[in-house]
Amino acid sequence: RIIGGRPTQSGKWPWIVAVLNRFKEAFCGGTLVAKEWVLTAAHCVRKRLYVSIGEYNLSLHEGTELLMKVKRTVIHPKYNSETVDNDVALLRLPKPVPNDVHSGIACLPRPRQHLPIKRLCTIVGWGKRSTSDAYGTDILHEAQVPIVSTQSCRVVYEDYYITGNMFCAGYRKGRMDSCSGDSG
Repeated sequence: RIIGGRPTQSGKWPWIVAVLNRFKEAFCGGTLVAKEWVLTAAHCVRKRLYVSIGEYNLSLHEGTELLMKVKRTVIHPKYNSETVDNDVALLRLPKPVPNDVHSGIACLPRPRQHLPIKRLCTIVGWGKRSTSDAYGTDILHEAQVPIVSTQSCRVVYEDYYITGNMFCAGYRKGRMDSCSGDSG
């Protein structure tokens, strides 16, 4: 769950998918960017992965879900697991998502598109509700957080290497944020 967030409406984010481990447990999220491709974080990649498309409540079978085993993973060639620079990966699905599945393709930004400072953006996920929780939530949650300048981000995260490939979003006091399980 998103810290400080609220449950979304079912079907509101049709391009958001749950990324599942070999035991078919959700541990990351992803975005359907084409009929056969899911964008996620490189640190979410495992040897065997599944995705659940059309997912909303992980504990219920609602009839909108389509479970697919990931056919191939493509991690960014310059991904650095220590600095998490270029923390992106593509997951190739075994076949195109059928039109009748409750899903949609995300609209992608233009290359080098400017992100206005303080503009609110929406984060979604099934991650933890607080850092002390053992597990994430079953229902997809959302919250709005502002884009933060790279300079301000570097001041707050002085122990981390914030590169030009990254952007920061959130509140300094942390009232709303993503958490473990929201990656991707």
